[in-house]
Amino acid sequence: MTPSTKRRGRTMTEPPDLPELWRTQREQATHRAHAQYCRGHGWLADAGLDTVLAPLLCGPMYGDDAFFRFAALGADTAAALLAALPEEYLATERQNDSPTIGKILRAVVAHPDRLLAHGYVIGPARCDERITTEGVLLRTGREYRLCELYGPPTPDCECADLYRVLVDDFGVDDAHTHPHELDRFHYYEWTPDGYQGEPWYRAWWD
Repeated sequence: MTPSTKRRGRTMTEPPDLPELWRTQREQATHRAHAQYCRGHGWLADAGLDTVLAPLLCGPMYGDDAFFRFAALGADTAAALLAALPEEYLATERQNDSPTIGKILRAVVAHPDRLLAHGYVIGPARCDERITTEGVLLRTGREYRLCELYGPPTPDCECADLYRVLVDDFGVDDAHTHPHELDRFHYYEWTPDGYQGEPWYRAWWD
């Protein structure tokens, strides 16, 4: 997966007043039927996470005012989430085959200058209200040769070597499979002379 700066097509807008939005969504949700798996509406706000997450969120996304993304969740927010989220949730919540949210958040706290989390939040308008991490941004000490993002594997790629750094050095080791996308990510490196500093990479699970 070769270095790439391509991003999926999205419309990013400034996040609204999240506490007020979630208060309104919870009130409206009380008048609708609930799915069998519904754990209740507004539990993220009850944990104080509306104010914690609001500065990080981009969206709403895909025309859904309950769906927001975050792209660079750092150590301070990760620590707040670890303190607020139930231990069972930290140990079990994952994006399909991704590492668990607890494993990712603890790694971000342990390596604040090397790891950031990315993922999404679903608010109290929906029965599947949750915060989920889809992967990480990792900063490495050297460049890695990666396969084409959407092409066949290349014989000299170092995708496996880079993933071992994430697993062995950073402890993000409970994913069910290799990342579905592993590519170069330019983060806070732009200067008038181009991108500078140590390389960042993005690991993403579908």
